Amino acid sequence: MFQLLYTEVVMENSPSRMFILKVSASDPDIGTNGQVSYTLHGPNADKFHLDQKTGELFTLSQLDREKVMEYDLLVKATDGGGRSCQADILLMIQDMNDNPPKFSNNHYEVTVFDNTTIRTPIAVIYAKDPDTGINSEVKYSLLEDNSGHFSLEEFSGILRLERSLAENTRSTFELKVKATDRGLPRQLYSIATFTVHVVDLSNYKPVFLSQEYSAQIPESTLVGSEVISVSALTRDGTETEPIVYSIVSGNEGGRFYLHPATGVLAVNGSLDFELCREYYLSLEGTRGKSTLSDITMVIINITDVNDNTPVFGQGDYRADISEDLSPGDVVMQVAINCQLSLSGVNCPFRNE
Repeated sequence: MFQLLYTEVVMENSPSRMFILKVSASDPDIGTNGQVSYTLHGPNADKFHLDQKTGELFTLSQLDREKVMEYDLLVKATDGGGRSCQADILLMIQDMNDNPPKFSNNHYEVTVFDNTTIRTPIAVIYAKDPDTGINSEVKYSLLEDNSGHFSLEEFSGILRLERSLAENTRSTFELKVKATDRGLPRQLYSIATFTVHVVDLSNYKPVFLSQEYSAQIPESTLVGSEVISVSALTRDGTETEPIVYSIVSGNEGGRFYLHPATGVLAVNGSLDFELCREYYLSLEGTRGKSTLSDITMVIINITDVNDNTPVFGQGDYRADISEDLSPGDVVMQVAINCQLSLSGVNCPFRNE
């Protein structure tokens, strides 16, 4: 007899030659015909060692969950007479906090004006951690800002102005930002630098009418569809000077594209309400050859559509029932795993 499926959870970066599990098969024959040997097969089987006599499975090298999340292996038990049976081995690699968050850039630069309103968001800083669960959750902090002019929101990464720049005599601020994961038992971090250039309003003619805009689109919006045209939001009197538009920050994953000449912001990749509901894009408009530029924030809200189907909790349901059951008696209850919408609006299913 032979168990058909073996499952085990293995911590990534576990040392080589670490015991994982033991497979076992029995043969009622006697002599060499009853002697069972084991062999391992399948993709990445070379990363493990299976003792042919005992059926004990060991690691041969350290495993990296960020490269392979699980291993599907096949073990074959063969007796001395050549008869065999087989079973599946499913190894799930458990995440270890072994990766620090990574910034989208090592250095950020942004230009603000000396009349910028307090609490205005001036940039969005982003770092991604390839680990999973709490090990991938990132929080942000400022390491150096003795002036107190800026604040960095802990979880969104939004950098805001906190003190007026009107009386400020500095033309630049050099900041250091830190991204730290919430992993256990130790937290990993990365550091990036951030330069804030302060521009005297008397030397500058602004491009955008406002410092913040918003748009709302459904998650089913097709690639190439227009979200908003920032060229329509520029001030009168700028037509004689060509403006070059660009996305400064917030476009991680390249979900949006901003045409540098027309200022049309369009969808550039698939959107998923269940993964991300809001995008904060810092857009820059630079006039001609001037080094002075204007920044505006575009907040894009993603709305939900019914784009997922309900899934039963298991593939097969079986129940033993008595022959004297009456009509209406409960036989079993099936469960539907509905992940259509976090809000539940597109999940109107009942278990019956």
